[in-house]
This record gives sequence, structure tokens and C-alpha cells, in this order.
Amino acid sequence: MLFLAWLIPEVVVKEYGVIEGPPHYPTHLSGLKSPDKEEPPPYLGVWRVTVYTPYCDGGVWGYKTASGETSEHLATCAVDPAVVPLGSILDVGGLPVRAIDTGSAVKGNTVDIFFDGTQQEAKEWLSKFGDSAPVWLRQGVAG
Repeated sequence: MLFLAWLIPEVVVKEYGVIEGPPHYPTHLSGLKSPDKEEPPPYLGVWRVTVYTPYCDGGVWGYKTASGETSEHLATCAVDPAVVPLGSILDVGGLPVRAIDTGSAVKGNTVDIFFDGTQQEAKEWLSKFGDSAPVWLRQGVAG
């Protein structure tokens, strides 16, 4: 097998392009790293970003979350607990959010950020923030 080593490229190419490493952790967040760690928090990849309000589903849920805590504007989110345990803190494109909620539509690498406003205001915010972002696990254990 050693004679084939020269055939393996140093950069792995997938069907749709080059596999890239994680982006650098945002320098403005470096103070948020654990004091005993010099390296950035674990990078989870680029995730789909969605947004929900207390008025989704006709206001049935309001501020209640799966963990029993109260949702906070742009500070809490819903995740798939099979991927990220509830209580974890994520950095979503520079926005620190605490994973305290779940949702039937939140599966896999998706983070659903709570927005305390109307559905229209939430959609406008998401259009500026973007529907995908790099995600780091600042606190917690990836599943």
C-alpha cells in the first residue's frame, strides 16, 4: 500500500469541492474561552439557523421551554438534544446562546434562536443574520 501513498492528494476533494477546516474562532470572543484552555472551543460546523417567537404556533408555547426555563431574546435556542445536550452554550456566528429548548422541526445540525418579537420582526432579523452560521460548543458536551 505504501507505493500508492503518492496518489493520495494532500487536500481531500469531495464531489462538490474542497473540504475546508473550521474557521478561526472569532477573536472578539476569545475572552469567553475557558481560562484553563488556550485553544478555541470545539467547532461543530456550519449549521442551519432558524428563529422562533413566543407567537409561533398561535402563541401556545409562549416563553416555556423543554427544560422548564424561560426563553430569552437572542440568548436562548432550541436544538436537537441528540446532537447537543440541553443546557449547553453555543456560539452561533458570534452570538452566544444557551440551548434550553427543543422542537419537532429542530433536527440534526439546526439551531432555532428565540426572538422576543413578532414573527415579521424575527424574519427580518434572520434575513440580516443569515440562515446558516459556524457553530462552536462553548460549554457542554457534543452528543
